[in-house]
Amino acid sequence: MDFSNFLIWPGRGPGIKKEALALAEDFVNRPMGFSFSEIEKRALRPFFTNPDRCIYLIHTLPEAVTARLEARFSRMNNPRGLRGVFVDSCLPELLALCIPEAKTDPKAWLDNRGVKSLDRFCEDPLGKIAFEEFCRNFCCDPKYLEEFSSSETTNQFFGNWIERFGHGSIGRMAKIAICCEGVSLMAAKALEEPRAGAGFMELSTRYVNLSGAEVYPIVDIVKLFSPALAERVNMMIDSDFELYRKLSDPKGVFARFLEERYGRHFKDKSQLRTAINGEICDVLGNLLPGATLTSLGVSVMGEAFGSLIKHLLLHGTPETIALASAILAESEKIGSNQLARHFVPSEKEREFWGFLEPENFRDLKAGGVVFASQHSSIAPAFDLLRLKPRFSGRSDTEIATMIRFDRGDTDKLPPEFEAISVAFRFIMSRRGERDIQRHVFASHERTAMSASLGFYRYDKPHPQEIDEAFDRTAKLNLVLNELLSSDPDWLQEQILSLGNLVGCTIVMNLREAEFISHQRTKSGVNHEVRQIALGIDRELAAADPLWTTLSRINRTPGYAFARGNPPIPIFKTE
Repeated sequence: MDFSNFLIWPGRGPGIKKEALALAEDFVNRPMGFSFSEIEKRALRPFFTNPDRCIYLIHTLPEAVTARLEARFSRMNNPRGLRGVFVDSCLPELLALCIPEAKTDPKAWLDNRGVKSLDRFCEDPLGKIAFEEFCRNFCCDPKYLEEFSSSETTNQFFGNWIERFGHGSIGRMAKIAICCEGVSLMAAKALEEPRAGAGFMELSTRYVNLSGAEVYPIVDIVKLFSPALAERVNMMIDSDFELYRKLSDPKGVFARFLEERYGRHFKDKSQLRTAINGEICDVLGNLLPGATLTSLGVSVMGEAFGSLIKHLLLHGTPETIALASAILAESEKIGSNQLARHFVPSEKEREFWGFLEPENFRDLKAGGVVFASQHSSIAPAFDLLRLKPRFSGRSDTEIATMIRFDRGDTDKLPPEFEAISVAFRFIMSRRGERDIQRHVFASHERTAMSASLGFYRYDKPHPQEIDEAFDRTAKLNLVLNELLSSDPDWLQEQILSLGNLVGCTIVMNLREAEFISHQRTKSGVNHEVRQIALGIDRELAAADPLWTTLSRINRTPGYAFARGNPPIPIFKTE
């Protein structure tokens, strides 16, 4: 299907639009530059829709294995991506359980034999037997699977029940596992924004390739209409990576500063290195351009699959349009495309789609949180609770105290608190916002990324070089922001750094708000994200003092590191 009419780029001729889309399609459908052995291909072919492309789907594997595999996206450093993880470590570990001698400690058995790949595993006679048994019991012909799952009978069923009778909920019975490797950070965010019915796991920026070569070809797209501007864009991207590379040096000025200031709190130096590395990457991730490549896994219900594709098309960037096309093409191989019956946006949906207006956030400071609209009291939730025998006749304070101390660490407030929703406004860096958006299962919207609301500032103790790097990047971003002011938002989002501030709104019910503030104020959370959670809690406590009793929030103002043991409250070190 031709999706070229979804490209949002007013003022550019059809020739430039066509070339921009062609560049994006070539990029998204490029071979990934690695290969697999014949044994590895035997293991991959039945479960992955292709062995070497950027976009692929996982299928036929047991759900527990698929979930375990996609979870690895967060910390993946295998040069062959998730498929490399599957053949190099995941499958050998699972197959070792089938070997009697290895069953009690499969990892030790593999380590003792130096097994780092499936090929090496199959060199062992016992490993070879386990692998052949696996192939006999699990593997099937991909071509047969495609024909079987895309049969006319199945097509007629979904055509009748989803399209003719409107039973879209049938799609809830299906789950589709989508893998995207080597896509831009901005495209990853577009995939993650339609939260309902989907889960996501994205590669941490701690694993970004510092060579500076791993970026979406946004410079080539800018070159289509302005070679001079393309050169400036290229210089800024190079500058971003150079600053990132210099300041993230484990022996550099930032690392030395953190070690000298907080090192005495750590008995284990390896934990100190982990803490320093995590803090450095959290802070310096704000220097990276939106075109920086990342990888992510998407697990989506069949009912939400069409909405996911629709959202990519509404974003209207060359890359998101190419992604939509590639995902649909891969889904055809296992019949999942039959669940995406309504993915073409209507004219009204296209008319109403868009980002929030930055002018509505200029009254806020970074990290400040305010109610977005008139909020409700939490009292009605207590009225509902009084209908239950154990709460009848008790005061609000007694009920709040009982709820606070009756819950475990993973328990939420009682379901009655879902009846009241609250809305908040705030501004924060685009990098931090993506963490809030990823963790908040709520209605979430933002402004487009530009340089108009300011740039991220690190408010914990730091060397002067950090301020200088952010000042330099912010100035370059302001210049490019002005030069690109007549172009669509997506062009700026690909070029500008993630430290540019965006305005956000979140709407969530009280049950969700308490759990989020509880989970996102633990010592191991990114400092900027933690400040937003603290701000939400302060607003709720001001609205109703009983919230202080209900909430399990950690109100420590800040920690030296978001990672590392022990947690170090900043004020104790000053």
